[in-house]
Amino acid sequence: MKPTTIRLRALEPSDAQTLFEWENDPVTWDAGSRRWPISLADIKALIEHSDLDIWHTRQVRFMIERTDNGETVGCVDIFDFDPLNMHCSVGVLVKHDARRQGFAREAIRQVCTFARETLLANAILATAAADNDASIALFTSAGFSECGRLKGWIRRQMNFVDEVLLIKTL
Repeated sequence: MKPTTIRLRALEPSDAQTLFEWENDPVTWDAGSRRWPISLADIKALIEHSDLDIWHTRQVRFMIERTDNGETVGCVDIFDFDPLNMHCSVGVLVKHDARRQGFAREAIRQVCTFARETLLANAILATAAADNDASIALFTSAGFSECGRLKGWIRRQMNFVDEVLLIKTL
């Protein structure tokens, strides 16, 4: 088995500028639901309140840090946590120059373990635009399988693409 190359860690105040740059990169907006800039003040507030309990906020963000040199290469979120039905959603972002090195897949593996062992979740959901082959391949390689599509759910200029729903039973 390949040794773990990353660890997930809590948000730190020093992450604010990094998150500000990632969140305000229009190239990444197509992969998420945000299509506008976010302020540095809002990111600092997110970090300031990141110690709140997931049972209250229904979400948690981890930074992805390389174990060999401590470099922060991305972040992974658990959101829409439903403690009654015991499921949640996951999203991951890896910075451009750190992609295709296995960091996202390992972060997803670790966050799935966290969801199963700590949150006692039964299933985890990921979504991707149907034209986002890299994300679909990533989640599929991490053990997710397509369970549905939302037809014409994501707007790209004046065109619409499906959103693919991918699920993994934990």
